[in-house]
Amino acid sequence: MKKGLITTVTLLVSLLLAACSNNETTLHYPTDKEIDAKINKAADHAQNKKDSSSEVSDSAESSPADDSKQDERESASIAEENSRYEEEKAASAASKEAADAKAAADAKAAADAKAAADAQAVAANQQTNTSGYFRDRNGRWHRSNGQFASKQEIFNAGLSW
Repeated sequence: MKKGLITTVTLLVSLLLAACSNNETTLHYPTDKEIDAKINKAADHAQNKKDSSSEVSDSAESSPADDSKQDERESASIAEENSRYEEEKAASAASKEAADAKAAADAKAAADAKAAADAQAVAANQQTNTSGYFRDRNGRWHRSNGQFASKQEIFNAGLSW
């Protein structure tokens, strides 16, 4: 048993070593010089972007009269946005009131339907009380002594099944 196990382990180790020796790819870690070169390249790129954006802003400088017109346009734009916001706020308040009114109407209709169902149940119970039969909450008819009533008994009493 030991000899078979040792042979198997030896075979696995030799296969592993053979596979590793055939694989000649090694990990390449960048040297300090390569890292410094990449950092310098990124810094130069950022500097070039900054220089090009400052040239654009230098050419975009304008006179004080142009600035005041720009301020007036911005003020008008802000005022327009404020009025649009107020209109939207009023519209949303109106739609909320309409939704609340609809919900109240639905609640009232549900309450009316429940009241009608209760009234119908009371009427049915009053009808059963005169004949001595009564209906339980599951809809089954019972005799006055509590036993179940047959369909024929209910029909003979003039009640609906």
